[in-house]
Amino acid sequence: MLRYALRRALWMLPTLVGITLIAFGFLALTPMRPETSEAPAHHERLPVFLNPSPRDVRSLAEASVEQIAQGDQPAQASSRLVRLGGAALPFVLPHLDALGPEQRARVALSLEPVARRMGLLRAEGFRDGDEAVVFWQRFWEERAVDFKASVVRRAVRRLGSYGSEARRTELVELDTFALEEIVDGFGEVQTSDDVARVARMIEVAAHVTGRDDKLPPEASVSDASRCVTRWRHWWLDARSDYVVLAGPGRLAAMLLETRYGHWALSAGAMRLGVGPGGAPVFDTLAQRGRFTLVLTLAAQLLAYIAAIGIGLIGAWRKDSPADHVPATFVLASFALTPLLIGAALALVGGTRFAVAAALIAAAMGIIASPARQQRLRGIDALATECVRAARARGAGPWRVMLGQAARMSGITMASLAAIDFPVAFTGALVVERLMSLPGIAQDLTIAVIEGNAPLLMAFGVCSACLCALMLVAGDVACAWLDPRCRRLLLKEPT
Repeated sequence: MLRYALRRALWMLPTLVGITLIAFGFLALTPMRPETSEAPAHHERLPVFLNPSPRDVRSLAEASVEQIAQGDQPAQASSRLVRLGGAALPFVLPHLDALGPEQRARVALSLEPVARRMGLLRAEGFRDGDEAVVFWQRFWEERAVDFKASVVRRAVRRLGSYGSEARRTELVELDTFALEEIVDGFGEVQTSDDVARVARMIEVAAHVTGRDDKLPPEASVSDASRCVTRWRHWWLDARSDYVVLAGPGRLAAMLLETRYGHWALSAGAMRLGVGPGGAPVFDTLAQRGRFTLVLTLAAQLLAYIAAIGIGLIGAWRKDSPADHVPATFVLASFALTPLLIGAALALVGGTRFAVAAALIAAAMGIIASPARQQRLRGIDALATECVRAARARGAGPWRVMLGQAARMSGITMASLAAIDFPVAFTGALVVERLMSLPGIAQDLTIAVIEGNAPLLMAFGVCSACLCALMLVAGDVACAWLDPRCRRLLLKEPT
């Protein structure tokens, strides 16, 4: 059975990928609210699943230079070029001579904010375009050799080992060209020394990008870890604006430089994504979802215990008031739904018994199906020869019902419990939100309102995994209860 369970678990993976594709496709129809998103502004304009022409710093820089030179939306192009900063200089400065005098001057002047950010320009700035052109030409003649990955890597290591103004200036003068190595150099944050190290790197990254996300002077290890997570999440979305895509990287970017690709990278690298506060979404689900899961399992256990009793009594006293009255009760509870039952119990019990009311409401919403199945299986069991023989030998009702009928219907209850888990989980979410209990339902409501795609996707993935695991557990339970079922599942010869 272990081999069977592992095989079923492996088959869950392609199904899970398909579920994420469908769920993300639906979520993509609702744009994320800008005030709740940490993604760059162009994230919403990315294709959902396939990007045939992924952009990188080279294409963005060349397009910006062309627009500035031709006077086509120069303000927007200049703003983009300033945002690209030092990462774009290797693709702009070597080609200045290929432009006409006026075009060259416009491009050089548009880079003035970059020079200020790098600390290379005096306060009054450039007097004219010719001075700007001469400045950037001399800069590239002297510093082109510094715009290499190996040089940046050494500078980042030196800043991380021991911070000084000279080492900070060395990275600041490389501007956004150093971002990739800075983010890669964050590493793990486990001690106070790590906090000081990443604080120096984050300060440089915040300076060159303009992001207001720095560590306070007395930051703790957890504060630093959350800040690093936020920066890594931002970098997953913004990386293509500061690096060159070539060869296999460009082919991979056709899938990864999409909205789904950004989510998948974030989910895989950062524990199902990052919430607004910088904490991994998985931590939120684990903390708040624990109550919801316990409520679901407790409600299902309560419902099935009651359903087995109601079904056995109905089978023993078939077509009598003892059969019809409980059947009417469970049918009414199914028709009223957990929402109405929970609202009624909340009015009666108030907040003091909110958890008990939620448990009863969630259980009543799923009691009808197992009660009916238990009654039918009980009637079939009572008609078997072994039960008739036991009754003929003087076996009492309790011995017959619990020793024979309940045992014979165990496989039905096990398989039904696995199938009913999604229904029980949904009912638990409804009553939990209705009674303001400390579960995941309130977070999901806020996520739907604010368009928090990472939390909604993570919830969908975890819910699908839970439901699949329950189905596997149901199969294993059926195989354990009935050898015939085990032979069928394992395809063993009879």
